[in-house]
Amino acid sequence: MKRYSLVFAVLALLLMVGGIASANFPKLIPADSVTLYLKQGYYEGALVWFFVTDTNDINFASTYLYPYTMPTLAAPLTSAYEAYVPPDPPDEPTMFINVSMQQGPLFTAVPTQDEYSGIWSVVFIKFKPGFARVVTNTDPWDVDDNPTGWPTTGLGGQADFLATYGTSKSPVVVDAPIAAVGPFDNGVWPRNNDDPTTLYRLPQVITFNKYFKTITLPAWYTYCQERFLGTPTASMYIDKCKVIIPDVEDPILAARLGANLAPGLGEIDEENSQDFYYVDGRRYGVTPPDAFIAGGPPGALAAVNQLPVLEWAPNGRGAGNTNRAYTPVMDFEILESFTGFPTGQLVFVNNWSFIQRLLVGPPVPPLPVYIEIDDERINAPVMDFFRIQPSTAGCPDC
Repeated sequence: MKRYSLVFAVLALLLMVGGIASANFPKLIPADSVTLYLKQGYYEGALVWFFVTDTNDINFASTYLYPYTMPTLAAPLTSAYEAYVPPDPPDEPTMFINVSMQQGPLFTAVPTQDEYSGIWSVVFIKFKPGFARVVTNTDPWDVDDNPTGWPTTGLGGQADFLATYGTSKSPVVVDAPIAAVGPFDNGVWPRNNDDPTTLYRLPQVITFNKYFKTITLPAWYTYCQERFLGTPTASMYIDKCKVIIPDVEDPILAARLGANLAPGLGEIDEENSQDFYYVDGRRYGVTPPDAFIAGGPPGALAAVNQLPVLEWAPNGRGAGNTNRAYTPVMDFEILESFTGFPTGQLVFVNNWSFIQRLLVGPPVPPLPVYIEIDDERINAPVMDFFRIQPSTAGCPDC
């Protein structure tokens, strides 16, 4: 057994999927749903409840978590943050895992705070012999006033902070959105989020089970493609992916989706993100309007029978994902019809490469079909996927 048995006691989730598909996004009635088990952690002494979806570490991704699921391997997360160098305090949003005690991890931010993104750099706390104890806050340890406080380090200190532990040989990053802060006093999911540091609930939760500690989240279908650079056409299948969107940088889109407000997503390097294209069905002139998510001018929305399109798709579960470009950090891009696009017509697209051809204009097609409007980041882990169409012979991007 891997030496992560202690670590993974705090990183468990269950994915249960079902529901009815819908083409429009975003909307208040989701296309589908996903049910996840929550695990317990801490933020400055307050209880935190979270779930894990993705990781850059192949050991985390190859270890089964109760009840028999694994985080998806997302290699780009490796460079999402600067690597932690002990013993200096980390500058990035951090999940501290105490490997010397059976306890949940300690987080450095909660939803709505500037640093919160749902994506965490992992630092391991390893106590020296005779000092092991629970750590629930970052205030200095005091035997009487704060017995679960921050351990002392260095010569004669209580603990060491490690960038790696067990079978992990490089810094670990995990996608672990926070769903709640504070105790579950009853079976009700309160909506009062005035002080997220002591009491907070992810607004989009559909159902909550106090006894099993499960939540059901809305999910949306998207198109995605098993695109692999330098590989044969046969590997370029079109997939239908199911995503959840628990964390959003844009406050207006976050409110619309009921997601956590996650300003910290904007601090992650663009090289560690992928495109999330949403065709909204509007048509404007040569000058693109502001993103409607950001309060742009209202326009007539066409009845778009078009799912959003992701740039990259995982092609396996856990460490079985061999698409090293997949990441849950996505740039939300809105596509609107170009001024020369024929009235009342829409172009159906189901892969990122074809969208690029429709954006560039001459020589193919004669005019750009879509105008691209940049919005902000979303955390959109892919929770399920299945092949729906092989790529066309001679035209792998069609």
